[in-house]
Amino acid sequence: MNDEELLTKLRQAFKMEAEERLASLTTKLLELEKDAAGARADELLEVAYREAHSLKGASGAVEVSDVETLCQSMESVFSAMKQKVLLPKPALFDAFHEAVSVIESIVNDETDMNRRGHDEEIASLVDRLESLKNGTGPHAEVPASEVAPAVVAEDITEARPIVDDSAQEETADCKQTNAIDSAPTGATDCECAEGIVQPKRTAKPLTSQTVRIAADKLDSLLLKVEELLSLKLMAQQNLDDLRNMQGFFDMWTKKRSQFEKQIGAQRNRIDTDDKGGDNRDTTAVMSGILDHLDWTGDKIQDLGTELKKAIRAGSENQYSLGRMVDDLLDDMKQVTMLPFSTLLSVFPKMIRDLAREQGKEIALEITGSEIEIDKRILEEMKDPLIHLLRNSADHGLEDPTTRTGLGKTPGGTIGINVIQTEGDKVEIVIADNGRGIDPARVRDEAVDRGIISRDDAESLDDQAAIGLIFRSGVSTSSKVTQISGRGLGMAIVQERIESLGGTLAIESTVGEGTCFKIVLPVTLATFRGILVRSGGRRFIVPSVHVDRVVKFSRGAIGTVEGAETIELDGQALSLVALSEVLALGGTDGGGRESAHVIAVVLGSGTGRIAFAVDEVLNEQEVLVKSLGKQLARVRNIAGVTILGSGKPVLIVNVADLLKSAAGAAATSRLAPGPAGERDESRKSILIAEDSITSRTLLKNILESAGYAVTTAVDGFEAFTALSAGRFDLVVSDVEMPRMNGFELTSKIRGTATTAKTPVVLVTALKSPEDRERGFDAGASAYIVKSSFDQSNLLDTLKRLL
Repeated sequence: MNDEELLTKLRQAFKMEAEERLASLTTKLLELEKDAAGARADELLEVAYREAHSLKGASGAVEVSDVETLCQSMESVFSAMKQKVLLPKPALFDAFHEAVSVIESIVNDETDMNRRGHDEEIASLVDRLESLKNGTGPHAEVPASEVAPAVVAEDITEARPIVDDSAQEETADCKQTNAIDSAPTGATDCECAEGIVQPKRTAKPLTSQTVRIAADKLDSLLLKVEELLSLKLMAQQNLDDLRNMQGFFDMWTKKRSQFEKQIGAQRNRIDTDDKGGDNRDTTAVMSGILDHLDWTGDKIQDLGTELKKAIRAGSENQYSLGRMVDDLLDDMKQVTMLPFSTLLSVFPKMIRDLAREQGKEIALEITGSEIEIDKRILEEMKDPLIHLLRNSADHGLEDPTTRTGLGKTPGGTIGINVIQTEGDKVEIVIADNGRGIDPARVRDEAVDRGIISRDDAESLDDQAAIGLIFRSGVSTSSKVTQISGRGLGMAIVQERIESLGGTLAIESTVGEGTCFKIVLPVTLATFRGILVRSGGRRFIVPSVHVDRVVKFSRGAIGTVEGAETIELDGQALSLVALSEVLALGGTDGGGRESAHVIAVVLGSGTGRIAFAVDEVLNEQEVLVKSLGKQLARVRNIAGVTILGSGKPVLIVNVADLLKSAAGAAATSRLAPGPAGERDESRKSILIAEDSITSRTLLKNILESAGYAVTTAVDGFEAFTALSAGRFDLVVSDVEMPRMNGFELTSKIRGTATTAKTPVVLVTALKSPEDRERGFDAGASAYIVKSSFDQSNLLDTLKRLL
């Protein structure tokens, strides 16, 4: 290994050590700033001093001089604070936090380690820290004493669970050669510039309780272990197949036993005929047939015996394999589980900085940070949590003057509470005691943005109105800042949480505060799922979202405002057929000829909906596989899994289903009709229109005429809907984003499954050239909006359908 390769290796170890020391340093600075005169102040200061000192030595060993210089300056200031020469002040902590941020940027960028790219910034920070320590310059602090006490020798070595400090504990003024590669059992005396002699280190054992391994290697290993679940399911399927064969064999044995007496009687008759001497050839043939039957019976009995042995061995192997796979998977999950503290530890500093920028007093209270969750979920939740916390700090909490005027304490509070609700669920509650969300303001904002009409907004209760903040474009912030106000964040937050199989709910009271409740699965890749059959196909429903499975008579189905319902726990739940929501056609709930309906109740609280299915097959462990980049976002579908039989089965996206069910509830019909059959005459029409006004107008006209209507905001979304379901006709605008009406019509005509679907273009483009282009693309009819007439549209549709 040459010098350059050695330095690269050392810097990789340095980066891991620096991340841990900086995290510890940030935490201790925040605690010290909060309680500078408390009982633990000296202890916290001592830890911060040691972290800066150790990081200085490690950076010097790997020749990262910028970090070494900055740590040297921080260490000098910490020393003055330890000696009570310098009192802790806000300006001092500002400088410390800024220094830590600069070091983090250097450590996280390998190119910064190889060049001195921060000279001016480092010099400015060093001068700032020096002036704070000496009481000079604009940032000067008043010294606590004119006389400094004697310097006391300190043992700076500190045991750590992962980092081997013996490799990098040298100071900047006393570097050892081959610091990390030197034997850990060796003892070294090192006289530093301050004249302090450090004691000899205690020899460490050759083995350690912990090892470092790259995260991507762990992820790869976990994925391979998770694939073993498929082998477990296949082994179970093979065992089930053997047992089915055993069932066939038992049927054969029972059937053969019924003919044993007849075979015996026939043999006696042959023996009698043989003695009589008549028909000897026939007798010989029959005797041979009976002998063959006996021989076949004996061999089949032998096969039956071997089959039983195979089943017994297969059962034992399947049990052993299943247990090993489960144990291995559980162990690997534990390896990749991380406590929430690894994520939450960065938030106190973020909130502190926001509070200082906005002149607010904010206390961040965190509980339950020791609870562990899949690190992949933890990584995906970083941005959503940052957004929620920033929203709370920015326009959730008021400034001290406003709070005082409202009779509140000057300082606001944001709480993060992590709760293990069940074995496979974790709840994160983020609550503040700020101004809350005004439902009336949200309604007005949604109407102004064209999200919903004024009449629809007024019909919403306060809770439903608050839920509009999850719509893209809706924001209650009166100004747009770098932190909030664009109305995009909450929609993205909800989508990210739902993509992880979680749910997001909000509770808010004007003047009292807002509370966000996030429920997440503990692990991401595997879960328990219920296998159901609907519309002739099989689907997996995640058990975590299943409230219960119910069976009820068709006579128990009621109707509320035109939508079918069932009563459960004294509450009327919407009832829809899963096949209707997934646009599969067919019937659910056991078929119309069945007197009973089977339904899976999804959701929780007042947000539950019953989905009728043909059959509930079983519950099993499920390994999630993606649908690929081409199908990264398919509505109502979260992924796919492979059954033990080798057949792929789609996994439903429950969050999407609950949203889609609202539109399907009015058209789903499970109760027996007057003729005992469901109405199949209702034609389905897809509207592609980017204008909410035109879209609403067309939808109302067509629904009033008895059509089942689905809407899409542009051609791209419309074609996606066409690919997922069947529609009798498409009504489309022309000028739309992403895919215009001409392009949509061409794609419909160029796809085998939709080539014959009628397309009506309703557009403001009225030139002969545009009309000709529309018909060239394959449009069945072309209607100009300026001469639009409701009867003309309906007549056109009637003619095409």
